[in-house]
Amino acid sequence: MSDLPKGWVRPRLVDVGTIVTGNTPPRRNPKSYGKDYPWVKPGDLDSNKAITETEEYLSEYGSKKARLLPPGTTLVSCIGLLGKVGYAGTTLATNQQINSVIFNKEIVFSKYGFYYCKTLKKWLEKNASATTVSIINKSRLSEAPFLLPPLNEQLRIVAKLEKLLTKVDASKERLGKIPIILKRFRQSVLAAACSGRLTADWREKNPDVEPAEEFLKRIQQERKKKGMNNPEITHELGILPNTWVNTKISVVYDINPGHKGMKIDDSLDVSFVPMNMIEEGTGVIHTEIFRKYKEVKNNYTKFIEDDILFAKITPCMENGKIAIAKNLSNRIGCGTTELHVFRPVLRGTNTFLFYFLLQKEIREMAKGSFQGTSGHLRVPVDFFEDIEFPLPPLPEQQEIVRRVEALFKVAAQIEERYKKAKAYVDKLTQSILAKAFRGELMPQDPNDEPASVLLERIREERAKKQVKSQTRKTRTRRRQRLQNQLQIDI
Repeated sequence: MSDLPKGWVRPRLVDVGTIVTGNTPPRRNPKSYGKDYPWVKPGDLDSNKAITETEEYLSEYGSKKARLLPPGTTLVSCIGLLGKVGYAGTTLATNQQINSVIFNKEIVFSKYGFYYCKTLKKWLEKNASATTVSIINKSRLSEAPFLLPPLNEQLRIVAKLEKLLTKVDASKERLGKIPIILKRFRQSVLAAACSGRLTADWREKNPDVEPAEEFLKRIQQERKKKGMNNPEITHELGILPNTWVNTKISVVYDINPGHKGMKIDDSLDVSFVPMNMIEEGTGVIHTEIFRKYKEVKNNYTKFIEDDILFAKITPCMENGKIAIAKNLSNRIGCGTTELHVFRPVLRGTNTFLFYFLLQKEIREMAKGSFQGTSGHLRVPVDFFEDIEFPLPPLPEQQEIVRRVEALFKVAAQIEERYKKAKAYVDKLTQSILAKAFRGELMPQDPNDEPASVLLERIREERAKKQVKSQTRKTRTRRRQRLQNQLQIDI
């Protein structure tokens, strides 16, 4: 006890409150569920705000099958995700994954108990049963240590905590807006890039650049040279710059070409790229797994260096799993059949298409073309053969890519700073709580009644009540025996 602040004691959780395990009223009876009492599950926990609303509610009928808890009760997740904590702001019930603590008001200020329980996560994890799913049962939670200051000091600690944690929560809320702002920023950059707005000043300074129509003629010549079909070209510019061409992806790119026309040694190592190796929204392929080419004959999608890979199955497509194949072993790769592959007719023109496909607007349009059954929806190749594609002159494509990459780099730097700030703020709550429960957050008042005296008085009162209760039970039993004896005598 010498490590505790003066006047503090370290009882068990069961010494300062009543522990209640939640339960689930029968699902087979729909009368159990309604709109009368919030029914808390672990997903409703982990906020400093009092819980008054939940996703699911019990009816009056269902509440009689549950265990209702009064306002001020602390709720602790004790199965699976251990240590998530909530505070009851109204009468409610919980499911069996949650153990709740109704603190003795004469010993513990309820908000103090709530904040202290937020520090128990490591103890819970250490003392959980060694099963597939971590569990802390009611009796084990009862043994958890509790730091008990004088009652007046508890009030001061809570007042200071709420002042500080309100600021922490406000910081978290502001930080939480940054990823949304960055996502919108990136999409705005892509929209400007693919409409010509991003390079309007560049075109003014470079009026003599070869127009995209001439570039497109060279693509057509290359297609003819390779024996490829030349799809119909659309020339309507709409709102595009006059040096651009409004065409189709299938004119500029060979879609799903495989390895046709290429001779590959079966013994060569090739890079195998499963879907989970493509980072969402960045075009980054994280790792490489090597296989022999003879092992990937016909049951994989094949591609080569600089091809664009587009995940065609939901939800990968919706989340932007698009990449440019880079650093492939022997410049050859293969992956899941759930990929569309785009290969430029003229090499070196692929990055602009990558950014075009990365637009959320294009993926939303692709959703409208989904084919397949629910849960296995795919974007058909027809979508890419038909969709209009704004083609800038080749030098302008290169300038667009340079500017987009520079702006994305700035966004990535901000994102990195955000992650560091978030990690700091996430640790701040626990740091503040740790300081509070070391007695370092507020100065102590020597006039406060020590917690040991308070606890002992409560124990004495409890013992007296138990003696009185036992005496009443003894008298009742004695009276019952006398009555029974009289009836026998009569």
